[in-house]
Amino acid sequence: MAQGGSVISLGELLQVQADSEKEDEVLERLKLLAQENLPEGWTDWTARHTSKEDIVGSSVDPQLLNKLRFALPTVGLAKAFNPDADHLSEKCYRDIKVKMLDWEFTRALIISPPAVANKIRGSAAQAELFNRAIEVMKPSLISRPEADRLLSGGDSDSERRARKRSSSSGSFQSKRSRVDELEQKMNSMFAVLVEKIENLRSGSHSQQDDISDAEDSDQEVFPPSPESGSDSGTWKAPAFDPGLEFEQEGGMDVLDFRPMVKEAEPPVPEPSSQARLEGIECQRFGSESWSRLRYKEVEKRLHAAPVFSTLKVNTELGGILSHPSALAARQDGMLGTIVHGLLLQRRVLSEELKTLAKKHPEAAGDLRSVLADGSRFKVVSDDLLQFTCGHRAETIEMRRKAFKARNENLSAGLQQIPPSATHLFEEKRLTDFVKDNGGVKQVFLSPQPFKRPFRKPAASAAQATSKQPTWRSRPTAPPKTSQVLPKRGSAHRTAAARKYISPKKGSDKRRQDKRY
Repeated sequence: MAQGGSVISLGELLQVQADSEKEDEVLERLKLLAQENLPEGWTDWTARHTSKEDIVGSSVDPQLLNKLRFALPTVGLAKAFNPDADHLSEKCYRDIKVKMLDWEFTRALIISPPAVANKIRGSAAQAELFNRAIEVMKPSLISRPEADRLLSGGDSDSERRARKRSSSSGSFQSKRSRVDELEQKMNSMFAVLVEKIENLRSGSHSQQDDISDAEDSDQEVFPPSPESGSDSGTWKAPAFDPGLEFEQEGGMDVLDFRPMVKEAEPPVPEPSSQARLEGIECQRFGSESWSRLRYKEVEKRLHAAPVFSTLKVNTELGGILSHPSALAARQDGMLGTIVHGLLLQRRVLSEELKTLAKKHPEAAGDLRSVLADGSRFKVVSDDLLQFTCGHRAETIEMRRKAFKARNENLSAGLQQIPPSATHLFEEKRLTDFVKDNGGVKQVFLSPQPFKRPFRKPAASAAQATSKQPTWRSRPTAPPKTSQVLPKRGSAHRTAAARKYISPKKGSDKRRQDKRY
């Protein structure tokens, strides 16, 4: 099997067989149907290799399945899967489309929905050319109800059921219109259901309760006529549909309506299994060498300035911020380098495809479709470029907003100045803006000065020695004493304290004599 982006002709897909012999018989009838109905030269048409997962994912979406159409007659599809088919029910038609997704030949004939058809053809232009080529067979691409009517000889599903009911009710139903007939049927079913519930409540179980599922089993609520060929003299209702059962609970039967809920899609989709393995291999996750990935050597080939390098801070703004964001500036330069690398990649691919087109003129159309609008490569490349440029715009905006103006009017006028290819703000417009508003100090907030915490300087050894008391100096603190100050008024305590703090004349001399 070729890679997902290769091209193969429908003629080559005719040689591909199904996995089993039984499926191959159906696939051969579909190939014969294509040969009988598709226009001349269809075997030379090309399609891209696609898997079932590329189209419907891991599970089939019912909404996508309802829109799925193939470039094959609808009646022929039903006959290919069942040569004796006399009707085409909705469930049968869904099963046919699900099975046709398993074969690459039938996947190459998908014409709807447009998103899937564009993916198979390679571009919207190629899908439009395909649709124009099969314009002659559009009358045979009818809807399921029309195909069902043709297979049944002019009667739809509802008409066939009405005919069965008319054969059992005779002249009674001939007097009613179709609407009255349906109303009578619903009333009868409701009455029987109410009677059944009443019998369950009373504890009496009757074996002749008449309830049937007319939609799936094509049985009537009323007993069949003797011409139906029943061997037994008594009529017995068919089994209930598994979705609505009677189960035993607490000694009595109850109706069990099974809950059906759907899970929301994850906000971030998971990658394909191949992309996941490649991502792990590139980043060396799970390996001890994950931190040895380096980028300096390749950065030399990808780095370019200006435009793709870190935008510089304008001269007028050099002294505004005391702590500029170095991380944001680094991210700005990194994203610019990635943008430059993506543009280089696109230009190199375009030049290589042009060289191949000159060497192989017959493949020029297919090579041109690789870069056409709607192609898989162009969509992924454009999305990646959009993602990177958007992130860089956010980073530059964050760097610009770090320069605070004095009021909202000045801030709004400042942000209206776009960045240039080299600086955060277009140089001339910023210079004129600052000049018209009174200068830098009148436009921007002054940065808060950095205040160092106050610390008392430590005293030197000489200063510490000079502060030692000598015998001539007066003591700086009262002498230690065990005497307790008298607990009297403040005046007395103040006088007593003064007595010890300022001793009488001559006390210093006596204290010094006592020391030595």
